[in-house]
Amino acid sequence: MYRPRSILQQHTARLLRIIREDGPVTRVDLAQRTGFDSATVTKITKALMRKRLITETALGVSTGGRRPKLLEINPDVRTVLGVNVDQDYITVQAMNLAAQPQNTRRIANSDFRHPDKVLRTTQKLIAQLAAEYEHVIGVGVAFPGIINSETGACAYNAYFGWTDVPVKTVLSTGMTVPVKVENDARAVALGEQWFGAARNVQNVVCIRADIGVGAGVILGGEVFTGAHDMAGEVGHAVVAPGGPLCVCGNRGCLEAVASVSAIERQVRGRLKDDFPSVLANGDPAKVRFRDICRAAEEGDRLAVRALEEAAEYLAIAIGNAIDHFDPEMVLLSGGAFAGSDYLYQQILRHEPKGSFWQSAGDVKIERSRLGEDCEVIGAAALILKDFFAAGGNP
Repeated sequence: MYRPRSILQQHTARLLRIIREDGPVTRVDLAQRTGFDSATVTKITKALMRKRLITETALGVSTGGRRPKLLEINPDVRTVLGVNVDQDYITVQAMNLAAQPQNTRRIANSDFRHPDKVLRTTQKLIAQLAAEYEHVIGVGVAFPGIINSETGACAYNAYFGWTDVPVKTVLSTGMTVPVKVENDARAVALGEQWFGAARNVQNVVCIRADIGVGAGVILGGEVFTGAHDMAGEVGHAVVAPGGPLCVCGNRGCLEAVASVSAIERQVRGRLKDDFPSVLANGDPAKVRFRDICRAAEEGDRLAVRALEEAAEYLAIAIGNAIDHFDPEMVLLSGGAFAGSDYLYQQILRHEPKGSFWQSAGDVKIERSRLGEDCEVIGAAALILKDFFAAGGNP
């Protein structure tokens, strides 16, 4: 729920943002960049130092008098918990204010089709880790499916078979700090904007390809959710009419032809049809995406064909995203890009398919820099965004 912020909170948030993004900085720098008088800057920075949220770290360059003191964020004075729930694992990670990991708990999510079991296990992991830290400011949760950003409920998740599950309500039980739940792709986009390849980029589309395909969209510096919390559902845009059946019930969705699971299914099917490949030396059911990438790098025809087809479909999605949202950057993340460079390089060979405007060539297409922890970092960013916007108050 939105809470009106006082002028002091707004000024404090503005100073904190500059210190966080550009620190270490001097008090003179802060005054010049904000237009605040020196007394206001001094008052706010003293208050932040009393809270230990910022610290004096060194001396800056003298401009004629004494060398000024430099200020920067003190990241280890607070802890945030980032949570990711997917089809394979439930992960809870404690991080500092710079999203640097302090401790991680991870457990297999074999009961993902049972909401009560999943949420009970997640709640237990959160409570265990939160008990180890004195100053936890909140819990951010990245969750797959259509998520209501305000209520934190999962409206629908086709893979899990969930409908109208009150995720936030359950996970908030017994908690004394804020809990925020967001769609995993949108959380990743926010994490990339705060800590990754899209740092400080105001307009970005983050396409996440893993078991499924989704996108997080940031417009004007803010996460875009849409009127019904469905913004970014690019995985269910039809790119191959009449193609494979998607979990949503349609045919030829991007998710059905270019997700990690779709690529694995395609290769396994061709292996069963005796398509010649180095991947044929074993049980086709055990072939994984990383095996396909490795085989493609060695020139295997089956693997190359599968990944090139997926790259072309993803290029279509990128072209559509450029036309729909006019971003500065399209960022590619998820398991399809985490372990190998091959699929990313194939996508770069294509011009953005379907984009009609010449400015499409100016859009950067980059890979995530957050690695395997992109979801928990994004989840933590949900809390950090509110914390810093409130001037360092939970």
